[in-house]
Amino acid sequence: MKLLFVFYIPSGGMETLNRQRVIALKKIGISCSLLYLHEGTGMQNLDGVPVYVTKDEKEITEIVNRERFEAVIISTVAELILPLRSSGYTGKIIYEAQGLGSVEEAVFILKRIAPLLLLHADAVLYPRTPHLMRIFETYYARMKKFSFHNCIDMESFRFESYPVAPVPIIGWVGRIEPNKNWRSLLEVGRLFRTRGRRVEIRMYVDNTLGSEEEEFRKLVADYRLWSCLTVVPNLPHQEMARQYSIIGDSGGVLLSTSRVEGFGYAVLEAMCCRCPVVSTDSDGVRSFIADRVTGRFYPHDDHEEAFRQISELMDNVPLREEIRFRACRHAAEQFSPGLYAAQFSHMLGMLGIGLMKQHV
Repeated sequence: MKLLFVFYIPSGGMETLNRQRVIALKKIGISCSLLYLHEGTGMQNLDGVPVYVTKDEKEITEIVNRERFEAVIISTVAELILPLRSSGYTGKIIYEAQGLGSVEEAVFILKRIAPLLLLHADAVLYPRTPHLMRIFETYYARMKKFSFHNCIDMESFRFESYPVAPVPIIGWVGRIEPNKNWRSLLEVGRLFRTRGRRVEIRMYVDNTLGSEEEEFRKLVADYRLWSCLTVVPNLPHQEMARQYSIIGDSGGVLLSTSRVEGFGYAVLEAMCCRCPVVSTDSDGVRSFIADRVTGRFYPHDDHEEAFRQISELMDNVPLREEIRFRACRHAAEQFSPGLYAAQFSHMLGMLGIGLMKQHV
C-alpha cells in the first residue's frame, strides 16, 4: 500500500509529524512518500524518506497518478484537492487539519473550504485538540471524521545524560512570529535579570518562516538580555533530544508561550527527554499537560505568574522530579508510534483502503 502526505513546507511540527509517521506506518507494511510545495530547513532531517518538492499543479497530479497512491493525505493545502480530482485521480483524499493558526483563523479556513471537502474529499483527520474537535463537529457533521493523537518515537528521541550546565536554562522553541508569542519569553527573561536570578535563555528557532526578527533584536537589546540569551537556528531534529535533556538536568524548563497550538510537538518532545514544561494553555497542549502533574500552566501574558512557576520548579526539587517522571511516562503511554499506526490503519480500513483492521 502506498500513501502520499502533502504539506506546504518541511518545517516545525508538521515536518516532525510526517517523519515520525512515515517510520511508524512502514512497520505495518505501508509505504509513504512526502510532497512539499517549498523547500525548508526540515529537509535536513529526511534521510531515506521519498520526498517530492514542487508547487506546480500539473507536476503534482502527474506524480500522484503515476505512482498510483491509494490515498493522498493533504494537510492544510486544500487548494490541491480539486486539481487532483479533475486529473482523474480516483483514490481516497483525506484532508488533515494541522497548523491552522489561531482559533479564529481555523474557523475561517475550515468554514471556507467546507463545500470543497464535502464534494471532493473522503474524510477529515485532525488531532484531539479541543477547538478543532468543536469546529469539525459544527461544520462537518455529514463527513467521515477521524481524530487521534500524533506520535513520537521515544526509542530514538529520549533522555540522554550530559554534564550539568552551570546555571538553569530556560528553553524556547518556535518561529519569531506573533502566534509563538516570543515577546512573552523576553518579558519573563527580563524579570529573571532584574531580580538577580541567573539563568541562560536558549531560543531554538526555525527562521524559515519568521517575520519579526528586526523587532525581536531591538527588544532583546532594550531589555539587556544579549548576555544571557542565545539564538540557535535550524538545529537537526535529533540534536534537540540532547538540548532538552541538558535543559532538564540544568534545573531549567521549556517555556511555551504560544497563543494557540494545534498540537505542540515541542512540548511533547521536551517531556520525552525529562525536561519540565511551563506553558500557556494554548489548547493543543492540553493533551500533554495536566497542571502540577505532567507540567505547569500559566495564564496568557501573565509574566509574573510564569516567573513564579519557573522559579518554583527550579527551587522545589521533589515537585520538579515528580513532574519529569510523570510527563515522560505519559508521553510513552499515549503517543507511541504503534498506537498511531493502529489508529491510522483502522481509519484506512473504515475508508475501504486495503481493508485493514485495527490491531490494538
